[in-house]
Amino acid sequence: MPHLLKFKIRTANYKDLDSIVLLSKKLNIYHQKFDKRFTIRKEFDKEFRKFLKTNLKKKNFKILVAEVDGKIVGYSIGKIEKTAPAYKEKKIGKITDTFVLERYRKYGIGSKFLEELIKWFKRNGIKEIEVSVHVKNKTGLNFWKKQGFRDFTIKMVKRI
Repeated sequence: MPHLLKFKIRTANYKDLDSIVLLSKKLNIYHQKFDKRFTIRKEFDKEFRKFLKTNLKKKNFKILVAEVDGKIVGYSIGKIEKTAPAYKEKKIGKITDTFVLERYRKYGIGSKFLEELIKWFKRNGIKEIEVSVHVKNKTGLNFWKKQGFRDFTIKMVKRI
């Protein structure tokens, strides 16, 4: 791990929305190299900002940011969802987004995001967490496996 970096993980607020939208754009640009289905439509900023604003204060959502010297360098989104009747657990935690600017990686920010989300999930009675990672995203797959996640299902797609 590189030299120590002072960072702070905190719950996002309305002032953070523009920074999170920008980071999410970078995440989607990163995903484009794995699959052309990932794209940034012209209404991305407006729609994602609305999504964040709508869910920021909901009890089943947790949006975190990482701050270094007052600058937002990463974000992570967790949510609680009801499961299908065939699942053992009635509700599960899902981590929908986690992104840290490249120059701030390898300092433990992603692990700290997960640690904070796990605390939140546990406080809400959640016993299982899911995360989706593109099959070609080796960096993401390695990170989540290192955090104790295992393969569960394979999502398949077909263009029609």
